[in-house]
Amino acid sequence: MKPKIIVVLMLLLWSGIQGQTTISIETQLDFQKLDALLLKVLRTGVKDVTVQFSDDTFFFDERNISLQELRYPDVSLHFIGQQTVISAAEQDGAFAQPGYISHGENVEDWTTLTQTDQLIEVLDTAAKSCRLHLPNEFQNANLAYSRLKVTQWYYSSTYKIEKIEGDYVYFTAENLSVVNKKNQCNVNYDFVYGGQLPRFQLQFVPTGIVRRCAFTNLFDIKNCHFDSIEVAGITFAGNCDGGKALININNLESRSIKIHDCHFEGIRSRLVLCEATPNFSFSDNSIHNCYRDCVVSDNASFATHVEGNHFSECGKGMLNSFCVICRGSDYRISNNVVKNFGYGAIGVGVWYKTHKSNPCNGVVTDNEVYYDSAYFADYKSHTLMDAGAIYVWTQNDNSVIINNNVHHYTGMADNRGIYLDDGACNVMVWGNTVNNISNSYCIDSRSVHGIEKESGSYVKKANVGNIIAQNSVDGKIRFEK
Repeated sequence: MKPKIIVVLMLLLWSGIQGQTTISIETQLDFQKLDALLLKVLRTGVKDVTVQFSDDTFFFDERNISLQELRYPDVSLHFIGQQTVISAAEQDGAFAQPGYISHGENVEDWTTLTQTDQLIEVLDTAAKSCRLHLPNEFQNANLAYSRLKVTQWYYSSTYKIEKIEGDYVYFTAENLSVVNKKNQCNVNYDFVYGGQLPRFQLQFVPTGIVRRCAFTNLFDIKNCHFDSIEVAGITFAGNCDGGKALININNLESRSIKIHDCHFEGIRSRLVLCEATPNFSFSDNSIHNCYRDCVVSDNASFATHVEGNHFSECGKGMLNSFCVICRGSDYRISNNVVKNFGYGAIGVGVWYKTHKSNPCNGVVTDNEVYYDSAYFADYKSHTLMDAGAIYVWTQNDNSVIINNNVHHYTGMADNRGIYLDDGACNVMVWGNTVNNISNSYCIDSRSVHGIEKESGSYVKKANVGNIIAQNSVDGKIRFEK
């Protein structure tokens, strides 16, 4: 055994007796070995472990910190940075949807979302071959563009470009489907639903001094029991759009899980997915230029708190994503600022075809949700259709939306301030200020009793238990029963 390793193990043994220890991460090699070293430290009997990151930049591979099936109910873990940056490592050709970072900031690899000047043509329904006409500014485009993204109602689809020839982009729409009796297809769903011509983006490889972020998941924690876990003081800059979240937590039993005072930049996947995990707190963080859902707490049995965060320029992936989603018991979403987002800011409740394992109840309060003047004016470059700044799915036990300020919100069609969708139940909307919702209702609770008999629905009675009162609005409210 090497002398350095012997010294480290002796120090860990001594610190285990003392009850606490610090693991210093000063080099990239330290960071790469962190997962294995952390497991060794836990076996020493130590009760309080701090992983202290130095003022440096570190690069993670997939599941760099993986905690699986560990039972240390009296151990606290702290991952603490001091001006620390953690970013996904590079790997040529490994992933189709990498992110790009330059000097710690997100680099875009899609053209500006642009409306085409005619409907997409379906050339062969059986072969699913289509073509999109390029407006003048994109004509004479070359094969440097690799993929095409097309907006379709409340989401978008991405396709591999077969060729660019003349004034057209040719592609195969693997998900092509006919959506109505007029034989109109989903590639033109913006027109079918909202009477708008489709919008599109073309993907390219950025030039200049940029880093290609080729991995997705940093923390993967599953089926564990700790006293507490804390992550603080770290900038997370860039990852790949893969299957997992940057921080993936599943079935973690703990008295306290806190992610606070961190910055997230250019995250292509979800930021945090916390499933079947109580006592989760995400507070005082800043989130900028991110692409999918940011913070998702799903099926929590108790106490999810998302408080005091600042979200800006999120939902850049043009999907029906949210900055915050809570589906569980005793959530509190409060005092957040959510500015400039693609679809929705905050979503609560459980979809009517999803089994609700725990009660879904909580409070959404004292949040400011809005588009600034430049984003509002350029809404066609950022937004989708049929959305709500604060959005509520059907199944709720007691969800309270109170004292929020929603203003200057718009989109391509039917973008509501507060939206109780699909026959949402057991929701109180009280004391909110909702102004400058330009194309739809300030508050909308529409009647959707059809889901009561729909196959696979868990809802036997829709549009019940709702209260809408004492709100200040400058537009219309729809309240159907």
